[in-house]
Amino acid sequence: MQSKISDKLKTSEKEKILLIIVGILALVVLYYQFSFTKQSEKIKALSDQRTELQEKVDSLPQLKIKNEKRKKEIKIVNANIYDSSSTFFPEIIQEKIITTLDDMINKCNVQCNSMSISEPVTETFKDEDKKYSKEKEKNPLEDLVNKYHDLEGNTSVKGKEHKPKKTNNSKDEKSEPMATHLSITVNFTGSYGNVLKFIDEIKGFYKRIVISNISFAVDEKGISGNMVLDFYAIPKIYNDDTEYTQWNFADEYGRVDVFKYNGQPAQNGDATAADNATNTTSGEAFESSKPQKQYDFYCSLKPISSDLPTVMIGKAKDQERKTYVYADNDGIEDVEIYLVQKGNKYFYRYKTKGEQYPKNGKEQEFTPNSKEFNMKIYSTSRNSKNDKAGANIKIYNKTNLKLNVDVQGDDKERPRVNIIKQGGTINVSKF
Repeated sequence: MQSKISDKLKTSEKEKILLIIVGILALVVLYYQFSFTKQSEKIKALSDQRTELQEKVDSLPQLKIKNEKRKKEIKIVNANIYDSSSTFFPEIIQEKIITTLDDMINKCNVQCNSMSISEPVTETFKDEDKKYSKEKEKNPLEDLVNKYHDLEGNTSVKGKEHKPKKTNNSKDEKSEPMATHLSITVNFTGSYGNVLKFIDEIKGFYKRIVISNISFAVDEKGISGNMVLDFYAIPKIYNDDTEYTQWNFADEYGRVDVFKYNGQPAQNGDATAADNATNTTSGEAFESSKPQKQYDFYCSLKPISSDLPTVMIGKAKDQERKTYVYADNDGIEDVEIYLVQKGNKYFYRYKTKGEQYPKNGKEQEFTPNSKEFNMKIYSTSRNSKNDKAGANIKIYNKTNLKLNVDVQGDDKERPRVNIIKQGGTINVSKF
């Protein structure tokens, strides 16, 4: 009897153990099903998110480099646009152009017998044959410029909204280059030397004046003839022509009779200096014509906030800017310039931290414009306390010629330009 009871007790204890094991297994299954799986999914999602964020963090330096490179490329494009358009007039102001020509005529002692002026027209140039339509139409560049100013918060025409207009032009149709054109025919008389001086004065003007036609006759008294001058204007993105556009029309200019010197007709344009003293636009005699310094190299320094690169260096008269190197640095840029002499020949090269010319690092041969090397550096004043852009310019003059460096517009208290002489004769002038 007792043995049967003990067997039953043993059986019930085994069953209890089995039930406990089953219960534990059930709890484990329930935990895995309803808690562990969800937690595991959350952990995996957070892990994936962490990996994605880490990849973004790792790519930030590369994105920063790409953005800085793009900004630099945009500034280089801006510099090319600025340089390409700088020689054109921003607009045709007939009164200003007439007084400019009058200044040249007086300065060169050339007698103007007559002057005919055409009406300004917008011309569409076609390829190289230079055919154009002389219709008085609006230059499409004006809309582009106005849109640019609108984006910059500086609308060029107050009270007017510039909305894009729909055009029916096909995608394959190319827009023709356009410019506003003014033509002036000048009938002149003067000595041989003064006429040549007048032509040089026109060619050397800081804006482009095209001598499209010239005819003359020579006699024992001098030269008389006709000259057709063409003036071209295009809308500008940058307001860099204040010297031309800001002009007080209320002031007195010229003289009562543009064909007389002090009330008496000039003979062959050979007026005396006293005559010219009363016939200039300023009321003072022009100084004798002095030969202007011919620069071999140009350099420009700007703040980082400028639309142009902070450092630009290039060879003079390089309209295509193939010899230019650039840098866009919010701090101090290290620049090196080398002038080397090999026998009777002269060579140059220069570099910034990221660029150099020539690209192969070898010196490029060139001929100086005078008996000395001349370099012009255009700088600007600091625009804020945070404006730290500038350049340490090391110059190596390994030649027998003197290098003149003219620095214009630099900040007097915190200069951007620091010239470091590394040998040779180098003369630095600031003004």
